[in-house]
Formats: sequence, C-alpha cells, structure tokens
Amino acid sequence: MGTLNSTVAKANLNYAGAGTGASLTRHHASYTDRTIRWFQGVDNLLDLTISGSDRRPLSLLHKEVMLILWDNYTSTTIFKRRAIPTVAENGEARLTIYARDLMTSPPGRYMLSATIVDGRGLETALTWDRSQRAHWDVEIMEAVVPIGRSTFEITEWPQAVTGTDSFASSSTNGPSYYRKDTSLFSSAIYASNFTGTVILQGTLDDVITEDTLWADLVPQDSNTPIITYTGFTGIDPFNYYAGVRWLRTIITTDVTNAGTLDKILIRV
Repeated sequence: MGTLNSTVAKANLNYAGAGTGASLTRHHASYTDRTIRWFQGVDNLLDLTISGSDRRPLSLLHKEVMLILWDNYTSTTIFKRRAIPTVAENGEARLTIYARDLMTSPPGRYMLSATIVDGRGLETALTWDRSQRAHWDVEIMEAVVPIGRSTFEITEWPQAVTGTDSFASSSTNGPSYYRKDTSLFSSAIYASNFTGTVILQGTLDDVITEDTLWADLVPQDSNTPIITYTGFTGIDPFNYYAGVRWLRTIITTDVTNAGTLDKILIRV
C-alpha cells in the first residue's frame, strides 16, 4: 500500500496539564490552521508536537496520546488509536491512518479529537488553539489510486475438523479487518467432477486459537450454509453478508467422489 506525503507538516497541540486549567499557549501557525485532508486508498500520516502551558515540549514518557476520528452527523466513531511517540522527550508522536481505516467512510468532513493519558490513568483533553477547540477538522478525500477488493485463493484444506470427516482451510481476513462492520462479500467455487459439500465459516475473534468458535455462514438466497455437489464441474459463485474478523472454508469429500475441488476464491 502506498504512503501519502510522508513529510506532512507537524500539527501542534496545546496541553494544559492535569488540573491546571486552560492552556495559555498561543495559537501555533501551523498545519492545524487548515483542514487536515486524508485520501482514501493510501496510508496517511499525521505528525504531532505537544506542548504545555509553559510553551515547552511535553514529554510523552509514561504517557499515551489517543486520537479519535468520528462522524459528527451519525455520532459514530471511525477509529480510536494511540499515536506512536517518535521523540518522546520532545513531545513528538506520529499517527498512522491505514487505507483500510477510511474504506467505508464516504468523502466528507469529520472531526479528530485527542486526549492524553498519564501514568496514573488520568485522561485529559488536548486543544490546539486559544479558543480551546478540542478537535481538528478532517476532510476525507476520494481515492488518488483505484481501490481494489482483496481476493484470497484457497487450494488446500490441511486441518482435520475434530469429530467429523471434514477438513478446514487456512484463515483469511474477513470484512471487519477492512473496517467493514457488516459487508457484502463473495466466494467462487472451482471444481472438476466434484462430489461433496462446502461450508464457509466466520469468527469474530481477533486472534485464532484452538478454542476459537466458528459459525457457519449462509449464502444469500439460501436457507442452509451447506453447499452440496454431485459430480459438479464449473464455477459456482455465492454472495454472503456478515461482519466477521476471519473467514475459512470447510469441505467434506463424498466417498464416491471421483473429481477435485480445484480452488475457492473469496473476495472481501
């Protein structure tokens, strides 16, 4: 994935400190004078310099800077993420906005707010001008490069499913990885004289373990998750609608099978 403008000007935030009242820092004539613009389809970077009421850089040692992008019209949070200190003792940090963060947000204006959490867990607001505004204006722009949909090819089913005659494939990223909370995605089954069944499964777990619970997903226009074939040759497409973190496929080969299941493509 490309990176857009890695030398973007630094945005300056004023920090009043815990319980010290409003910041007296003068407004910084900087990148925050203007609307911040991020582009879909690429990664975007935002550098931060945080100063205190004495106008000196605020050390970020043992502190965390959290930034929240939210849609004021729908009252929804798009992401909440920690900025990574670059020079902690000088109050410098960087926020990386990945391409997948903006995929489902239509072009338009949004708000970016910031807080700082100290070693005691106390979270206080950051402001960036003399009027004590606690957010930036962010404009999400249309993609500067075409946005393609991710396609995953499955050709092997190495893992036996306990207590069954079925086998599972490796896992691939589901819609929620691309910040699609609930999304339409598709699969295509390529077979040559295949007899057996295919099931697409999903899970909400962030990390897959032996205890991960997988749920069978039902294709659109169907009332069962089990796709059954008898001597099928060709390509069979299906649409699904779900908001899962991981996807995998389960196959069961009939004892009479004389053909092959060549591959399954999943496009999210």
